[in-house]
Amino acid sequence: MSDETLAMIRRTWDGVDSGASKVTVTNSSTPGQLLHALSCAPRDVPRLLAEVDRLRVENADLQTKTTRYLDRIDVLARKHSRAVAREGVLRQQRDQAAAQLKQLRSDLGKALDRDKGQNHD
Repeated sequence: MSDETLAMIRRTWDGVDSGASKVTVTNSSTPGQLLHALSCAPRDVPRLLAEVDRLRVENADLQTKTTRYLDRIDVLARKHSRAVAREGVLRQQRDQAAAQLKQLRSDLGKALDRDKGQNHD
């Protein structure tokens, strides 16, 4: 429904006192506004109902999309958690490998030094 259509319907019904229990002739503007508004009801009510239906469909669609996005966020959050955990494992393995490499280099250096010492004798 366009803003203009909604504004037209609103203008039609704005002057009608929805809390009034009866129409009297002493309040001259209310009966005329009420009669005019009632004459517009066959046009306004179907439009309003169609807008309500459209908004319900739109709302259902948004709820479906929201659920789908939340599910996707959950999947991505789990993947992220697994990736962070895997990264921690890989860092630990890298640090262990670096420590082993350092030890091997040290051992190699000591072996080469011993070998040099034995060859000079």
